[in-house]
Amino acid sequence: CLYKFIDIILKNPSEKIISGSRYKNSNHYWQKPWKDRFLVNTIITGILNTLGLSITDAFCGLKAYECNAINDLELEINGYEIPIEIWIKSLKKGYSIFEKEVPVIYKDREAILKNAKESFLFKKGEERIEKYIQLIESLLDTPLKIKIDVFESIFSNYFNNVNDINKYNFKEIQESIFTQIRKLLVD
Repeated sequence: CLYKFIDIILKNPSEKIISGSRYKNSNHYWQKPWKDRFLVNTIITGILNTLGLSITDAFCGLKAYECNAINDLELEINGYEIPIEIWIKSLKKGYSIFEKEVPVIYKDREAILKNAKESFLFKKGEERIEKYIQLIESLLDTPLKIKIDVFESIFSNYFNNVNDINKYNFKEIQESIFTQIRKLLVD
């Protein structure tokens, strides 16, 4: 994957940010993502897209940046929330973002999740949605026109109605959530 990113950079020097996406190509789901993380990511990605982005994976960790651009963003966050800061500040600066599909790789998911209860994953998912939306509002310096609990109810609906991760149609659910969020925030 890294070589593909380098090739993109060399062929497209005007691209300021190149971001990986685990969800751009549904053929890359050789391992299924965690349900709570996929849903939180989809909701936050949907919100960011209503602000002007056109991405499919807000939290993929594989990224490449043009040095001057990343310095120009003056990033302050040192944690898992940093992609949100990058996206919002990139929008404000008008930076172009190129998204490249990457494979989904979750190592030893069963070992990690064998002791995790659905109720714990659900609660943590709702907490992350609230934290990320508050960060988006803070970076925008304005509240979203829909309250956080509406987004939490979207998360709850999908989390509780999909029991078997192997039967999860990621693309269909992602599009459905994106459509709901567009109707709430744009229409």
